[in-house]
Amino acid sequence: MGEEDRSADGSTLRGPRAVEGESGRSTGARRPLASLLAEAGVASEEQLRLAVAEGMGSGERLGEIVLRRGWIDEAGLGRLLARQWGLVYLDDEAAILEESVGTLLSAQEEELLGVCIIGFVEGVPLVAAAEPAEDRFARVRSALGRECEFAVVSKSTLERLLTQRASDEAEAQAARASAAAARAAEDDRAELLLGELDAAADTLVEWAQRLRRVVELHQQTEDELSACREQIVALRNEGRIAEEVMHRLQRDLDLEDSRLDV
Repeated sequence: MGEEDRSADGSTLRGPRAVEGESGRSTGARRPLASLLAEAGVASEEQLRLAVAEGMGSGERLGEIVLRRGWIDEAGLGRLLARQWGLVYLDDEAAILEESVGTLLSAQEEELLGVCIIGFVEGVPLVAAAEPAEDRFARVRSALGRECEFAVVSKSTLERLLTQRASDEAEAQAARASAAAARAAEDDRAELLLGELDAAADTLVEWAQRLRRVVELHQQTEDELSACREQIVALRNEGRIAEEVMHRLQRDLDLEDSRLDV
């Protein structure tokens, strides 16, 4: 949100001290909601006194009673609560969830606190609440570990924001899980490929060893054939074998030599 984002009732968001004292910390006594409802013409003072008495018996808040009886709508009640607490009121169109707030609190934490962090005002978290309360504000500040700015929204708007937060968080988790699964699959494929390469390398080494042995045997045989030829010639020269025998033996050696070259 910008430096001077305007709420639905025309007030301006300026930071953590744009309202009475700090946001959610009125410096003076707050006017009773019944007084603000009567002043706004929502119901007569007598009707409101009876509603307060009814709430004391049923445990309902005054705001819940006037909503149930249809004396005021959620937006109207939200504006009066914002006025009571010295906060700004954001209508549904103005309450836009920024992506950057998702890392501050989880969707579950926000739902338990009854608030939704929707953005930042001059670097300070802007927290939407439908039911302002001192203990709620204190719990939010404690969970965040820092100061924050509060704004009032209707109950329906808060429910929409929390639903969107939960959906966005689920999508982000699904995306992270998908990315992790893809990385794991890539790692498996890489490991399989490395295994295949290792096996191929072992096979190549084995065949190289066999080929080297064949070459060595071939060379050994060549040497032996060469020695036989020399020995045959020497026998002929010594007259121990005839010329014809020498040639026959040499043909036999040539035949054996040709077989080695196949």
